[in-house]
Order: sequence, then C-alpha cells, then structure tokens
Amino acid sequence: MALRHEAEFLYELLNDPFNHQDSKEQVKRLAKKYGLRLYEAENVWSFYKQNQGSAKLCRGLPCTLKQNGSEKEVLRKLDDEGLEEIPCLGHCDNGPVAWSKGKYYHIGNGSAEELVPHIARPGIKEVHDLKDFLSMRGFEILINVIKKDRKDESLQLVKDFNLRGFGGSGFPAYVKWNAVFISRETEKYLLVNAHEGEPGTFKDRILIESNPYDLIEASLLAAVIVGASNVIIALKHEYLEAESILKGAFDSSVEYLSGALGLLEIPKMMIQRVPGYYITGEESALMEAIEGRRSEPRLRPPYPAEVGLYGKPTLIDNVETLLYFLGRLREFTETGIKGPGEKLYCLSGDVERPGAYSLPYGISSGILIAQKGGSKVSELKAVLPGGLSGGILPAGNGDLKLDFDSVKDAGAGMGTGALIAISKDRCMVDVMRTVESFFEMESCGKCMPCRYGTKELSKLFRDLSEGTATIGAIESAKKTADVMTRGSICGLGQASAKMFLDSIKYFSGEMEKHISGDCPSKVCFQGGV
Repeated sequence: MALRHEAEFLYELLNDPFNHQDSKEQVKRLAKKYGLRLYEAENVWSFYKQNQGSAKLCRGLPCTLKQNGSEKEVLRKLDDEGLEEIPCLGHCDNGPVAWSKGKYYHIGNGSAEELVPHIARPGIKEVHDLKDFLSMRGFEILINVIKKDRKDESLQLVKDFNLRGFGGSGFPAYVKWNAVFISRETEKYLLVNAHEGEPGTFKDRILIESNPYDLIEASLLAAVIVGASNVIIALKHEYLEAESILKGAFDSSVEYLSGALGLLEIPKMMIQRVPGYYITGEESALMEAIEGRRSEPRLRPPYPAEVGLYGKPTLIDNVETLLYFLGRLREFTETGIKGPGEKLYCLSGDVERPGAYSLPYGISSGILIAQKGGSKVSELKAVLPGGLSGGILPAGNGDLKLDFDSVKDAGAGMGTGALIAISKDRCMVDVMRTVESFFEMESCGKCMPCRYGTKELSKLFRDLSEGTATIGAIESAKKTADVMTRGSICGLGQASAKMFLDSIKYFSGEMEKHISGDCPSKVCFQGGV
C-alpha cells in the first residue's frame, strides 16, 4: 500500500527538520513537490501546525491533577526549542508527563525522569518474539479461517459474542462488520484506530507494546472476515515506540504467514502514525487525516461501512475491540465457552496505583479502585467512569458495574473503560475548568454548537474559579449545552455538554458557593491547579 500524495505532503510536512525554521516556505516547497494548490496545503498546515512543537506538556485531567506548577520550568530546562501544551500524551498513569524529541518524561520533584519505553505489567501478556508467539498457537485462528474459508461462521460469532466497540461508543460490532461484509465493492478497508487522545485512555498503546503479534493477527483476521484487502493501523503521532515495536513484529509475521499460507494471500497492511489530537480519534476525522486533510468529522450518513477511506467500504475498530474478539475466539475454539472474557481497564487520577488492569468485563468500580488502585472509594468525591466523554458520577460505594449497560443505567457512559478518580478534597469547579478547557482546545470548529459552546462552557468555569460568574451565566450555559447535545456533529460537543450538565446535577452546591466567593477546597481565586 502507498499513501496518496496529499497524505505524503502532510507527513513530510510534520517530520521534516526544516519545519522549525520557515514554515511558510516549507509549505510552498512541499505543495509544489506534491502538486497541491498552495491554499490547499496552507489549509492543512494551519490545522496541524501545533504538532510541530519540540517539547510538549500534557494538560489532560489525570496529568493536571498531579501537577504543582513547576512543570513548564523543568521542561524548558530539558528542551527550550519551543513548548506547547497539548490535550493528552497517552501516558496518564505516569502523570505529569511531557514529550520531547521522541521521548516521554515524568515531571516531578523538580526534575524530568525518562519513562522506560516498555515495562512488564502484571496481568498483561508480554510477547516480543515470533517464536514465543507461535509456541502459544499464535496465528492458528487466522490461518484456519483463511485455509478453511470460515469467514461466515466467524462473522456469526461476532454477533453471538455480542461484541461491542471498546473505542468509546459501545456500538454493536456486528452491524458494522456485516455491512462491510455484504458490500459488493471489490476494494474494502480495515482501519485500526490506535489514535488515543482522550485523557485517561492509554490501553491501546500498552496492548501494542506488550504483544504486537496479537494485534497483527487480530487485524488481519478481521480484514479477512469482512473481505477487506487493505489494513491501515493508525497510531497517535507521538507513539514512536509502539510504531517501532509493531513494524518489527510485522516484518517477521509476513514472512512466516507467506510460508504457512503458500499461494493464499493475506491483506496488505500499513502502519502509520497520524498527526492530530483527541478529535482525530473520531473515526471519520481519522479517515480525513489519513487522506491528508484536516481531521474534521464528516457528516453522516453515509457511514464508513458504506463510504469510508477513499470512498470505499471501511470497517473501523479500535485496538482493544479487535484483540477482545480474538481472545474470545481463542477461548471458544478451545473450550466452546462464549463467556464475556476480560477487558483492559485504565485507572488514573486520585489513586495510589494508576495503571491498566485486565479484569473480567463488568467488574465493579470498587474492585478496580481498591484492589488494583490501592485507594478507598470512601475517600473519593466523584468518578469519571468513561474518561471525559462518559460524564461524571458521585463516587458512591463502589458497586457500579463497569459494563456498557450498567454505566448507562447509572446515567453515564463507560466509553473506553477509562476511570478517572476525583478525591474528596478536590474542587469540582477547578476540575471542570480543566475538563472544559480540554474540549475548547480540541474542538475542530467545524460545527457552530461545538465551536461556540465549548468556549462558553470553558469561560464559565474560568469565571467561577475567579469569582466573576453569575447564576445567569449558569442558566445560559444550560441552554447552550442543550443545543450542543442536539446539534453537534460528533461526540466532542455532546461530551462537553454532558460533563457540564452532570457537574451541575451533582455538584451545584459547589458552583453556587463559588458565585458567593467561597471555594471549599481553597484552590480557586488564587490561580488554581
């Protein structure tokens, strides 16, 4: 597979050493090289130019909760070529985190400590050698489906397993898989979404770095089942280590499969780091980025399964969804059991042991927080059960079952399964100021409800933290949130609105105290976190 010339322009633009000198001249030079009109090239560059900072400080909620205000100074000592604050770096369990010249750092105690690129994690399978993978019966499922043409029965198992997307929406996977499967188009795509950008979510990176062979088998398997001849694994731009690990495993995997399958062909695969932050992880925005355009969500219908990458039917699933299906299929092949299996839950925020934990699907929030996170639920004020996109709930007693339906019944969304814990001594106005600032920063601006709504909500919490907000401003924001919920093109505007409405629903008392000049946590009216 080869990139289209628009995408080649974009990736060279962002990776050329020349990009820190004269960007306008660079854009002209590359536009001419790839035969693009200058206005087209400048339009793309203006959207992604924030990706060109040498040093990046994470401003995601999990990292912000751990910051003490000295991080910028520490980072400038490490890298003074240009500092930018970005929404999330995908290392929420190691916050505060910064990225500089291809390396990640934990910023703490007045110094920067480089993060170990790959470490063993309890309960997560580690496989970094093809021989070890094959000894564990790796690629057997894929080879069996191809040789015995078991695509139909494998697709049926997607339905029987009640597979749902772990990228955030929980959408029934069979609907998408079957739509691509029955399409009569001869050219189809599988797009593996590994572009994590939501604060609190870092599971896909861990899954890739821990066992790249599993993702290769799971991706090729899904492509074979739905009839896709092309696979693109789209990684977050900063995931250099994951890219290196995955490409190394891919080369040896292709050589092995070519011998094992003989003349039978496997889908073509491309591994590509893609620029952009949170909004780029939205499936249609990701397709736009891969095609070399601004990563702005597309209007739907048509849906990707009908008109996706390059106008062709495209199945889009995130890393964990594909790996979860492969794991269930292996278990069913060996035991005949169609049980729920395990899911990788991310835990961050105000807990002693943040991290990614493999647990039975539907485990309680209390077990995740107490047994894995080493903290007491009774010491928490609130939880975000599905990261910033799932809303807020009072911490309760920890009996919330972490599955799509139970979390929905509780009034929130499970999202990717990224639980962020908020302790009792936190100010919810200060927390929400960070949350709504994130949505304002990440809005692509394509639709008016999101473009203006995120600004209004972000300003509201800034004003509350500074003691200048009014009851009237809160009432106005409620109306704006209603418009955002009903009129935003993608989930970003809807999530921003839900977070605000949940904060008002459960913590209105704190908002009212701020209006009267009182911050119970004593962090506002003096700069906050």
